[in-house]
Amino acid sequence: MPAVTATELLGAWEQCLSQSAVQRPLTLLSHCGADPTAERLAQLSLGQRDAALLTLRERAFGPRMSGLATCPSCALEVQLELEVSDIRVAGPSVSS
Repeated sequence: MPAVTATELLGAWEQCLSQSAVQRPLTLLSHCGADPTAERLAQLSLGQRDAALLTLRERAFGPRMSGLATCPSCALEVQLELEVSDIRVAGPSVSS
């Protein structure tokens, strides 16, 4: 799958500005090549949608993910680095 283009991301971002948090993931997927039909995207299970979003993230930013969290009680910072493949679960394809 090709990398996500800046034009695709910008188009999705602009449309997402006026949408609810429920609509945004489907807009991201439709703008960035997952499946252009809104009906098909709306029929995805939560797991299928999240898997497609993980793939989209990987296409846009690469396979490595890093994060930083701060404990609200003690302010300890914890860093996390992993590969998308570390958390990907095998399942039905979005396009099937």
